[in-house]
Amino acid sequence: MTTQFEGGGFWRYLGFRPDGKVAAVADQPTDVDNDAFLLWSDGHRQRLLPRARRVTDVFWAAGRLYAVADVESEFTGLVEVNQDDPSKIRRRLLTGATGDVLVAVPDPSGVHALVAINHGMRDALGLVSLEAGTFTEMGKSLPEGILHHQYTDYSPGHGRQVAWTPGGHSALVTWTSPVLPPEVFDAVSGTQWTSAGHDDSRHLVPR
Repeated sequence: MTTQFEGGGFWRYLGFRPDGKVAAVADQPTDVDNDAFLLWSDGHRQRLLPRARRVTDVFWAAGRLYAVADVESEFTGLVEVNQDDPSKIRRRLLTGATGDVLVAVPDPSGVHALVAINHGMRDALGLVSLEAGTFTEMGKSLPEGILHHQYTDYSPGHGRQVAWTPGGHSALVTWTSPVLPPEVFDAVSGTQWTSAGHDDSRHLVPR
């Protein structure tokens, strides 16, 4: 392991460029805000979207840089970052007008991204075209619930609960509710892959 830089505070990785030469990192003084940077392999750092109070997810797809951040907005949304000047956004793809975009995970082709949007006690899943910016709702066959979140460390939380299969035909999500344990579902087909809760017919679903 090579030390890239040293500094105080709590740091977490937000994402890596596919060539492994640049990472997105964040200094996270609290659970509700952070300062994001691009970190090169030689230790050079550059601020990423300094006008955002929160940058919660970063990824590269098809040579472009994307982030989930609350730039000039109450809620986090999906934006494309200007790579010539990472302090600015190039365009907004999903505004999250009524709730936070929790995570965006690109498919293997880099054409679409699976996104989760929080609406209070429930989350909604959708597919965003990274080129056109169009949004298609998905996961309607999943039970009402939320994307599971891992709170045990400073590594990316929601992003660890979403994964595309290599061919991009299935998107696996860890889905949970107040009365049921986390289960793995295919957000594309609605198929439940695990059964940690076994027979859940006895549970009441809050409305």
